[in-house]
Amino acid sequence: MKAPLLVYETANVHGGAPDNLIALVDALGKQTYARQAIKFHPISAETLALPDFSYFGTYQKLEIPAARWAEIIDRAKAAIGAVWLEGADLSCIRVLSENLDKVDGIKLQSSILENHEVLTALAALDLSGKTLTLNIAGYEVGRISEAVRRFRVLRPGRIALQVGFQAYPTAVEDALLNKIPVLRAAFPDLDIALADHVDANDPFARRLPLIAAALGCTIIEKHVCLERATAPLDGSAALEPAEVAELGRDLTLMARSFDDRFIAAAEAAYLEKTVQRPIVRSGLAKGQLVAHEDLLYRRTDRPGLTMAEIEGLQRSFHILARPLAAKAPVVREDFRGAHIAAIVAGRMKSTRLPKKATLAVHGVPSVERTLENCLRFPHVRTVVLATSTTDEDSVLENHTLGGRAKFWKGEPDDVIRRYLGACDAYDIDVVVRATADCLTMSPEITKILLEEHFASGADFTRVRAEAPGSAPQIFNVEALRRIDRLSGGAVYSEYMNQYVENNPENFKIHWVDLPADLVRTNYRLTLDYPEDLKMYEALYAELERRKQVADLRNVIGVLDSMPEIAALNGGISQIYLQDPDLIAKLKIATRFPQA
Repeated sequence: MKAPLLVYETANVHGGAPDNLIALVDALGKQTYARQAIKFHPISAETLALPDFSYFGTYQKLEIPAARWAEIIDRAKAAIGAVWLEGADLSCIRVLSENLDKVDGIKLQSSILENHEVLTALAALDLSGKTLTLNIAGYEVGRISEAVRRFRVLRPGRIALQVGFQAYPTAVEDALLNKIPVLRAAFPDLDIALADHVDANDPFARRLPLIAAALGCTIIEKHVCLERATAPLDGSAALEPAEVAELGRDLTLMARSFDDRFIAAAEAAYLEKTVQRPIVRSGLAKGQLVAHEDLLYRRTDRPGLTMAEIEGLQRSFHILARPLAAKAPVVREDFRGAHIAAIVAGRMKSTRLPKKATLAVHGVPSVERTLENCLRFPHVRTVVLATSTTDEDSVLENHTLGGRAKFWKGEPDDVIRRYLGACDAYDIDVVVRATADCLTMSPEITKILLEEHFASGADFTRVRAEAPGSAPQIFNVEALRRIDRLSGGAVYSEYMNQYVENNPENFKIHWVDLPADLVRTNYRLTLDYPEDLKMYEALYAELERRKQVADLRNVIGVLDSMPEIAALNGGISQIYLQDPDLIAKLKIATRFPQA
């Protein structure tokens, strides 16, 4: 911020004695403030007032001959650098015209703004390069606009609008600094000035200009004198040279306290030194994500990431590359890009719909329909068809879409260990769990779940409600290893999510509420019964007729508009959600022993 121009207002302190003004000029010439000017009032009683005016005699005593004004202006120009004149009457304008090349600014009181004598006299002068300050005391905004329009035709170098008036002294509550932001908003191309006349014996007389400057005033006009006690007139609001020096110092410091920078280097260093950094609460394993609940916050001299930086890495799908000890800060090297893979569990055995994996659904084997959909999952690098080592399931290797999907044979009955085998073989970190009988599992939902999973720092993420068969589940491979270790071999591994959901004290679980347009709990999108096959045949035929891919919104669009297709398998429910004996058995069997 640039320090404001400080204009020393001499007004009537000279009492009509030119030598008093010269002495004041010499004293103020010793000031060191960088941006300063001095203002004089070369008035004449005859052109300022009529003899019947109560101050007419006072004005006569204040008159100084034009020749002395030229001397005083020269002296001030040399000592202070910038000279302003009050444009109170025609006498002032005459002195201005005689010293035009030495005068930098002109001020007009609000009582002069409609004086056409003065306006006409000013119009005859070249005011380019001069600052024309219009005091607007008593003027509403509309009237100010009219005055600005009148004086723009004079083509001054710049126009400033000045707040404040002289009341010998002016009460603090009448300073009305609230005008400053109003004027800045209404006249953004004009400078704003303050004429301050607060009682100089009050310390606030040196504080009010600081407030005005902080609010945006670029010009501060302040009454000055050599000594208040001996100043013939206007002394009540005038600062003495030592007080002027204090004000100048404070204005300089005030300007330095503003800057184009939003953050200072020292401020940034303070935060860097004192910030309470995320510290690992009790240790994290390789392959986990970091959640808020995993962290404490402490000051430390060890380098470490902020939580925002940790979240930024995880939102870009990074995972822990190494274990973290308790009380350790988290650093960038602790992360690496995660290998995300969709693992599709599928086998040929099926009692309700034999060999359903290779059954044609509108001309394409069902497992290939599933793999095609999984290959469209966002953020997924690899798709793996995971089956068993039995001879019966070997045929599935012929259904990997020409190798676009990987193939893995593992544990026949322990699905978790089958998954872990595939994860070890392909160096997978995060699994999008799918099953071969869910042909239309949603890429849209997968995107939401993966982004939520990494953002939350979860071990496991799933939806709260869905069209059955439309939403995958997200597992960190580390969480699958924990299930295997804590269970000693998951007997009910086909219900692997139950091992997490029934042990919330062991896992970070993140539940996601989907957008309403992706949820239809009354539609069944899985292949397990002949009725499901009929539904899928009709669904894919209609999608083909509409020339649409099997995105969930397209699928829902078909089923919403053609309820007869949804009705083909609408009466079938998922056994593990409806069988109370199975539900009770799973709740016990998937619960880990607690210490």
